[in-house]
Order: sequence, then C-alpha cells, then structure tokens
Amino acid sequence: MTRKSGVEPVRLDPDKIVAAALVVAERQGVAGMTLRMVGAELGADPTAIYRHFASKDALVVAIAERLFAGILEDEIPRSWRARMVWLARSGRDLYRAHPTIVETLATHPEESHALAKLNEIGLGALRDAGLDDAEAGRFHEVFVSYIVGTGVNEAAWKGSPAAGREAARRWYAALDPADFPNSVAVAESLFPPPDEVFDLALDVLLDAVAVAGKRHRSRAKSTSPTTRNRT
Repeated sequence: MTRKSGVEPVRLDPDKIVAAALVVAERQGVAGMTLRMVGAELGADPTAIYRHFASKDALVVAIAERLFAGILEDEIPRSWRARMVWLARSGRDLYRAHPTIVETLATHPEESHALAKLNEIGLGALRDAGLDDAEAGRFHEVFVSYIVGTGVNEAAWKGSPAAGREAARRWYAALDPADFPNSVAVAESLFPPPDEVFDLALDVLLDAVAVAGKRHRSRAKSTSPTTRNRT
C-alpha cells in the first residue's frame, strides 16, 4: 500500500493556529481574515482548525488573549506609580504594534483571564496609592479609556504619522485668522509627537491619583477612633 501524497500532514495545536492567525490578521486585517487563509498560512486543511476553535470569532478572541497575556511576561514594578506607568505604556505599545487589529484589542471581552490579571495589578496599584474602593474603580475606568482611546487614535495616524501631523498643522495655519485666531496662533504646536502627549496625560492622571489617595488617607485618619479621642 502506498500513500497518496508524500506530504506529511501538519500537526496543529492552538498555539500554532493562533500564531498563524495573527500573521494573517496583521496582513489582511481581522475583517479580511478567513480560516482558509489561516489554513494556507499553516499549510494545512482549514477544516482542521475547527477541531480547536469553533469559529473565526473564537480564534480572534484567542489572538487578543495571547497578546494581552504577553504583557504579563514582563517584570512587574514594585511602587504603585511605576506599576501604573508600566501598565499604561505596555497597553499603548500593544496597540501601536498591532494597528490592524486595534478594534479586536479594544473590544476584547472583559471575561478574559489575561485582562483580569492586568486589571488586578492596576486595581492593586490604585489601592496602594491610597484610593478607596469607589475611587479605585473610577480611576481604573479612566486609565482603561485613556489607553484604549490612545491606541485607537494613534492607529488612525498609521502609515505616515509624522507627515500626516505636519499636513494637519499646515491646514490649521492656513485658516483665516479673522475667523480662527486661536487655531492659527497655536497651529505650529498642534498635533505634537505622540510620546509627548502620552507622557503628559499619564503624569496628569498619576498626579490626580496621588492627590486623591492623600485626601482619602487624611479623611480616614481624621475619622479614626484614636484621632477622635485626642480631640
């Protein structure tokens, strides 16, 4: 008995499939990715993918999960402020590195082990900063919105970001100063380098956390039984 083909079948596992799907998604975008393309990238029958993933949507979720889990491989800083900086920059770097799948990352289900771990680190840092639970929840949402929003915004400048920003500055500078005096005056300073904007906003947020934490600790101290007994 002889084989019909001399080609050995490709042995698939979830890790290989997710890696290949990420390659295809980066090239085609998530909307353009098909399981047939993923199969071709693997050199395998695309129907074999269904043994590991029930659908394309399930595979897309697995891609995002792998990328978020990659952040957890880094060493986690000790101080609360350093931890928040690490989370913010790691999240932003992830979005910047994968602009074709920004929407997939931004809409990744909260019922995710990797996101749960990242959120746990962030919430722990905010509580260590002195925030009460309600404040920690609010500031956590602010940070998530900031990181996701930055990722989506920077993805919109993909291609030639420096040239695009310069063109936008020239457009504002060319407006009629009689109608747009403020825009014309500030035109040369509009759309600054993304790193400067990100670091500025991050410092503002972290300073706000520090102030809120100090305020909460002060309130807690003033209402403690020991403090009341001394007054």
